[in-house]
Amino acid sequence: MNKQRTIKMVVVAAGLLASFSSAVYAASVAVVTDVQGRAMLSKESRVPQLGVLAEVESDARVQLDDKSKLVVVYYSSGAEYTFRGPAVVQFKAAAPEALSGSAPETRAVALASSGKDVRIKPGGLARAAYMMMGAANFLKLTDLSDTRTLNARPEFRWSALEPAINYEFRIMSEAGRVVFATTTPDTSLTLPANMSLHADTQYTWRVSAQLNDGTQSTAVGEFSIVPPELRAQVESARPAPTAALSQQIAFALWLEQLELRDEARKYWEMARAQYPDDARIEALARK
Repeated sequence: MNKQRTIKMVVVAAGLLASFSSAVYAASVAVVTDVQGRAMLSKESRVPQLGVLAEVESDARVQLDDKSKLVVVYYSSGAEYTFRGPAVVQFKAAAPEALSGSAPETRAVALASSGKDVRIKPGGLARAAYMMMGAANFLKLTDLSDTRTLNARPEFRWSALEPAINYEFRIMSEAGRVVFATTTPDTSLTLPANMSLHADTQYTWRVSAQLNDGTQSTAVGEFSIVPPELRAQVESARPAPTAALSQQIAFALWLEQLELRDEARKYWEMARAQYPDDARIEALARK
């Protein structure tokens, strides 16, 4: 019997639009960071109803039902606009305009910053989120995989396999040199206090284990540590715990743009409680 475990990769669409072409990005002027009730685009649109994380193109018209709410962030200015229905809204290049209904509530800058220009870019989620599915004995990294991190001494974590087995752990530099290696029975590890990693350097880390039936299972991830100045900027822009969900989502989009995916996942997990049936948020929270 062949004991090799096979891995099935399921790609979940996590982009903001069905098409990721640069032409579509160029036409997008805003991104939806919260929607309650129904927000319908014009009949000419390919996607009639707006959902959270959807991008809105220039000149699009949106009709809000009574008591509905729509929150968007404009790419060009970083400003946040909140519309409440009933209303009809036209998304112009520089700012949205209420053709009927109340004028929007406006927040000048959706993301606070320490005097620096913080903007979300179009197509910020133009990548697939991968959910790994396979046999129960498949080793999976639970963080620090294809990401940057704010933590100068990050904790490495991976899924448990069988009881009473050891895991071989190692970190390699960009040149392939082993900078740290150890064996542990645990499923998490923090580097010794006397060891530090360099900022803006790509590292590869690998965990492997031999199961009781002789099968070898290995997982590999890449990560880098952000420099102190970017860490400070992120902390200054971080929304308060009591901030509106739209601000949390805007911040998560910016973190994704910075490739701080593990940090962004904390906010996607919060958003999942509000949008439990949204496949894109589900994929971002679980990736």
